[in-house]
Formats: sequence, C-alpha cells, structure tokens
Amino acid sequence: MVLAKRKGRTRMSTIEHVLPVEAHGVFPWQRYLLDTVLAFGGAMLVTGIIYLFQLYPRIPNISIVYLLVVLALASTRGRYPAILASLVAFLAFDYFLVPPLYVFTINRSGRVSSSLSPESATASPTRLNRVRRMPISAS
Repeated sequence: MVLAKRKGRTRMSTIEHVLPVEAHGVFPWQRYLLDTVLAFGGAMLVTGIIYLFQLYPRIPNISIVYLLVVLALASTRGRYPAILASLVAFLAFDYFLVPPLYVFTINRSGRVSSSLSPESATASPTRLNRVRRMPISAS
C-alpha cells in the first residue's frame, strides 16, 4: 500500500515478479502408475464381484457393468486408463468367467459378443465429444 502511494507508482508496477503456479505436483510416471492401478483395480473389482456372486451364468449381459468402470475412468482420468481398463476387463471376463474357465478360449461364438462389450466402451467418450461439437441443423 505504501509503495502504491509513492509518486509515479501504481499497484501493478510494484509487483516485479510473479512466481509461476505449478499445475501438478505429480510427476508423469506417477500419474501413469496411478492410472494403471485404477484401471486394473476397477476391472478386477468388477470381475471379483461377478465371480463371487456367480452373476455371469444367471445374467448373460452382466459384462455391461464393466462399462461403468471404463466410462468413469474415461471421464475422470482420460483415454489411457479407459483403454487399459477395457482390455483388462475383456481378458479377465474371458479368463475367469467364460467357460472353459481359466483358459483364454471361447467355445461358442455367441459368447464373443458378450466378452467384447467392454471393448466398445473406449469409443463412447470420443463419440460423445464428436456429437456435442456437431452443428444442429434444421430439417
């Protein structure tokens, strides 16, 4: 206040240097590590719940629950953890839930579509952004 009242000085001219504000205190490798842990943890948590309560044979489309994890990661953390979670979900669903168990093979072709549903979730946020940016045309 005292400096601003001196002759020829304004408040803005008294500030000589402004320190830059750091955007993140997290290093890039720490962010990738956290994203990886969240992707693996989220997909495996859903797999564990489905396996524990034996929901897959009773509810054929239970793999849609993986979409919640993938979309949550896509909207909060970005593309990398969403893609990783969808891949982990696909492999975990196939390995732990689809007969024959504990093998990466599928006996029936109808089960491929139920296993692939988490894969389609990675494209959804990108498509949603494209639709938001599209101009509205009167028809």
